[in-house]
Amino acid sequence: MWGQIDGVPKLEIARQTLTTVLSDLPNDLELGLMAYGHREKGNCGDIELIVPPAAGTATAISQAAGTMRFLGKTPLSAAVQMAAEELRYTEDAATVILITDGVETCEADPCALASALESAGVGFTAHVIGFGLSGEEGAQVACIAENTGGRYLPANNAEALADALTAAIGDDLATDVVPAMPAPSRHFPGAELMPNVALAPTGYNVGEPLPHPQEQSFPADGTIAQCQAMCTADSDCGAWRYEPKGSNFVDHARCFVYSPSTEFDLAFYPEGEGWASGIKDGVVVLTSPYTPQEPLPEASLDAPETVPAGQKLTISWTGPAAPLDTIEIGLPGDGERWAYTYVAEGEPAALLMPGETGDYELRYKFRDQFVIATRLVTIIEAETSMTAPDQVLAGSEISIGWVGPDADYDNIQLAELGSDSYLSYAYVRDNNPVVMTMPDVPGLYELRYKLADTEVVATRPIEILPADAVLPENPAASSPVPVILAADMGEMVFSVVWSATPVPGQNLPPEAWALSEGTADPVNADFLPGEYDVLGDAGDQVFVGRIKVVAGAENHFVIPYSAEFSPAGEDQAGGHGCARTEPCRIEDATGLSFMLPAGWRTDEVFIAETAGGVRAPYPSVTFISADGSAVITLNPLRWLESNGTCSASAVGELCIHGQPSGEALLAYSIILPSLTYRSQEAWIPDFGGQSFIAPDGDKAMAVLVPGWGG
Repeated sequence: MWGQIDGVPKLEIARQTLTTVLSDLPNDLELGLMAYGHREKGNCGDIELIVPPAAGTATAISQAAGTMRFLGKTPLSAAVQMAAEELRYTEDAATVILITDGVETCEADPCALASALESAGVGFTAHVIGFGLSGEEGAQVACIAENTGGRYLPANNAEALADALTAAIGDDLATDVVPAMPAPSRHFPGAELMPNVALAPTGYNVGEPLPHPQEQSFPADGTIAQCQAMCTADSDCGAWRYEPKGSNFVDHARCFVYSPSTEFDLAFYPEGEGWASGIKDGVVVLTSPYTPQEPLPEASLDAPETVPAGQKLTISWTGPAAPLDTIEIGLPGDGERWAYTYVAEGEPAALLMPGETGDYELRYKFRDQFVIATRLVTIIEAETSMTAPDQVLAGSEISIGWVGPDADYDNIQLAELGSDSYLSYAYVRDNNPVVMTMPDVPGLYELRYKLADTEVVATRPIEILPADAVLPENPAASSPVPVILAADMGEMVFSVVWSATPVPGQNLPPEAWALSEGTADPVNADFLPGEYDVLGDAGDQVFVGRIKVVAGAENHFVIPYSAEFSPAGEDQAGGHGCARTEPCRIEDATGLSFMLPAGWRTDEVFIAETAGGVRAPYPSVTFISADGSAVITLNPLRWLESNGTCSASAVGELCIHGQPSGEALLAYSIILPSLTYRSQEAWIPDFGGQSFIAPDGDKAMAVLVPGWGG
């Protein structure tokens, strides 16, 4: 469950839903939990019984699910077989509920296994919940339920997952008879022959259940016509499905027949793969109308060729925009998707990128079935790191500084070194540094930065000492080293007032260092080894950088100019610029805040006002690329649909002019999620109040350094 639904990790949805459903179950219900693909990548044998079946295990299952992660294969067949054996299915009635967000990936035949378990078992039943599966994928796993008398229940969001779990568990508590639809629903006829279609049972009946047709053997090289004839000859058969040789890892053709009361979804397959289904005349059991397949429509995707890991990518698209059309990202040729969004959400689309670098593929999926457009995108490394002491005391509270994607659900976890689970976590959004309380048990631990609560993208070891231990004295505490700071002024000359503060999470005194007077010359100072954020204030010019002071090194630093922190007060004409090689954080005097892409500039931020004195609720500003070819406007005063596309942001409409280029789309994806707006009072940056130590180190000075609260 490494993908997302509507920007929320599937695993997070599953955890919360499972906890909710389990809390409503009777305590005497015997339940267990088995997981697969949760410890190792690429290991089809990675299957573990985590909570043995017993009464009163709901809390244990919820807690275990809360610590699991999924990163490996999908051995559905082996997992179902192990679960059946654990339940002694040949001796007692047994029910397995399989929740999967993927198809079998370990070259086994789940359909044949299900038939074998049904034959050998004493009342063995398997229900399958397809979580976020396409119709095509659902058809490949539904046979596990079909062949054991269970139900296949699709679920594409938290509510549907809760309903499916409740229905599957309710079946075990109540009756083995597949119920009729719980509420009246419109159904549709099919056709006696539907090429390239697989009928996918929903797990419900239309009306009262009717007798199931008699099972018959089917030739290994059987044809579509033979499968259709088998159903035609049986008065109890209302529908059939033919699966060609080679499908679902099976080396022979198969034919499935169904009663006239079985309800179906439609799953479509590409022309030439050999799938087919049919529904007899007068049998009305489809959940959606069947339309004979026509040539697939065309679509296109446009996005930057490279994007940093863990960032949201803005994707321009054209296509049919049919119901269930999606845009997804996954490995080229893999078929599995890491994240997806429905095109109905608007154009351009936005997708969160994986945390692992490499080549990926964007895909436009027609009706979430057929890939009709692709585009390669390369995910490049993004700086992700954590700063914390190497050794801390048990039970102590520490600060952890971080640099990372800052995506939704990003968090820092504390875990025992080498463990697959974690002990505690904290979300990073609006929380830097993160404050965490250390465990009471000494030992070796690990801090983990987890992207979107889906994959670990950075780690840092940390040792916890006994609470009564004495922390080793910082070897640098009594050994400051010489440091030279200079501003990157070019040919200009400015008088610069310098200040520096230690990066949070280090074993360093927290006090900041600052000069009381400015100078145009390089500054000599003595710093303890470690990392510092340095700021040089020259009025209209501000120089900002992070330095790492190392004992025995030269420690001569040239601090670059920062458009991000250079002031832009109400009396200053013009806009902002970003002269860095990475995006700049802009805090405008109007209260508007945003990330400005590298090399881009803006015009002056303003708040529109009508002739009657009515002020707009949010500011307006235009973003312009370095060569002027790409233009993006926040809250344009007059905008025609022909001018370009707009998307809603936290502070109004963000519009992109014309047909956007890759550069424009990348800039758009940086600006859109970063927009915030505060009240229109005078703005004073606040880095969290610091006491400043005079250069001689003897007493504090009452100095307000631009960029810090005083």
